[in-house]
Amino acid sequence: MIFFKFFEIIIWFFILFAISFLIGNLWQRIFRGRKYEAILFPGVIIHEFSHALGCLITGARIKSIKLFSSSGSYVAHTKAKIPIIGDMLISFAPVVGGILFVYLLTLIFNYDLAQLDLFKESFQESLFQLIKGAVSFSVNYYNQWQFWLFSYLTLSTIISLIPSKQDFKNSAISSLIIFLILSSLIYFDLFKDSILYFFDNYLINLLGLGIFFATIALLITLPIFIIKKIIL
Repeated sequence: MIFFKFFEIIIWFFILFAISFLIGNLWQRIFRGRKYEAILFPGVIIHEFSHALGCLITGARIKSIKLFSSSGSYVAHTKAKIPIIGDMLISFAPVVGGILFVYLLTLIFNYDLAQLDLFKESFQESLFQLIKGAVSFSVNYYNQWQFWLFSYLTLSTIISLIPSKQDFKNSAISSLIIFLILSSLIYFDLFKDSILYFFDNYLINLLGLGIFFATIALLITLPIFIIKKIIL
């Protein structure tokens, strides 16, 4: 049971990152240079300030924050004071920050996600409901101008969701250690109920919401990409 729950979380991460990468790749083909940067701008701000918040939580001192500089966007910081998990929290903070930001947008625009019944018992049913819910959400609201503002901000955030190569590099060792610890807990059946509760009620739901928002962003992206290819 616990093994499958752990494996399910890894799959959720993979799906979310895959959709984010695909959307970013498509928009790079639709627009280039400054136009693409304009699309990314809100998402980059959320990404970097999520890193900054991760630094504050883990005790890392922020040296500087750069947005769209000649050397890219980044947060320069000292090492986290929380051992092992600190580096991973900083590196993956944009995943949590980005999803929570888009969820906040749904509250601002008064979108009721509770009516969509997105989460089911099984992985397959949940994934199907997330995709179906994203389609239903887009169809219901596409004729409102607020939806297109929401979609732009969601697109930007989802594209910027994936940790950078440097983020993966910074958290590689800590992520491996945590993976080995969790694997050992599973193997020796030492998992605490509180950890399983966190997986079930927070982490999986958070990633599921991310996939829901990413699917909406993909539904907006694909027609624009196809039209651009036909015109050119």
